[in-house]
Amino acid sequence: METPRHLDPQLSDEERAERRAELRRRFADLPFELLDVNLDNYIDAEYRLASQTERLASIGGVEVVPVTEADIDDVLAFFDHDAFAGKPEWAMCYCRFNHVDPSEWESRGWQQNRAELTAALRSGDMRAVVARVDGRIAAWLNCSDRSTSPRYATGDDAGIAQAFCWSVAPPYRGHGLARSLLETAIEILPAAGVHTIQGHAVADPGDEASAYVGPLSLYESCGFALVEESDGRALVARHI
Repeated sequence: METPRHLDPQLSDEERAERRAELRRRFADLPFELLDVNLDNYIDAEYRLASQTERLASIGGVEVVPVTEADIDDVLAFFDHDAFAGKPEWAMCYCRFNHVDPSEWESRGWQQNRAELTAALRSGDMRAVVARVDGRIAAWLNCSDRSTSPRYATGDDAGIAQAFCWSVAPPYRGHGLARSLLETAIEILPAAGVHTIQGHAVADPGDEASAYVGPLSLYESCGFALVEESDGRALVARHI
C-alpha cells in the first residue's frame, strides 16, 4: 500500500536494508522473529513521530466530542505524529488491533491500518470520542460496538459497546483526559442503541502506554462492575 508522501522517509533500498540490519541487531534478544514489515513499521514511525514526550505541567481548554467524518484528517494526524510519541514499536496500530483477525496482525503494514481507520470512521464501523486541547486532538477513546472485533465478538453482541482502547499523547497524560473520554462515551452511547459498555481493564499497568485498555481504578470510579478476571485482565461492564 502506498505511503502518504508527507510521511515517507524516502530511504533508498540500500538505506532501508542497512537500517533493518541495525534494528535486528538491537532487538536480537526478542523471543520471536522480526519480519521486514515489522522493521519497516518501526523505521517509518521513528521518522514521523513527534519528539515531544514530556508531560505538560498544565494544559489549555479541553473539549471532548464524538468523532465525525469532519474529524478524520485530525484523527490521522494524531495517530501519525502524537499518539505513540516515544513508542515507535506501537505506532503501526492506528487503533486497528482489536478489529483485525489476530492471525493477520504481525504481517500488517501501518499504511493498511491507517487506510482502514479512515474507511471505518467514514462508514461508521468504528466509533470514538476525542479530547481536543486548544483545538488539537490530544486523546482518543475507541468505543465501537463489540461486534466489530474478531477478538471479542461472541455472536450475541447487540447493544454492547466496548472501551477498546485509549490513546493519550504523552504531553497530555495525567490531566484527566481519559476520565473525560469515558464519561462522554457513557453519555452518548445510549443514543446509538447501546445498553452496555464493557472493558478489559488492567489493575496495575506497567507504564502509562500499557494502560491503553484502561486501568481498573478508572472503570470502577465511573460505575463499572467487575464481571470476571482472566490472564491479568479484568472484564468490567456498566449498563447505561
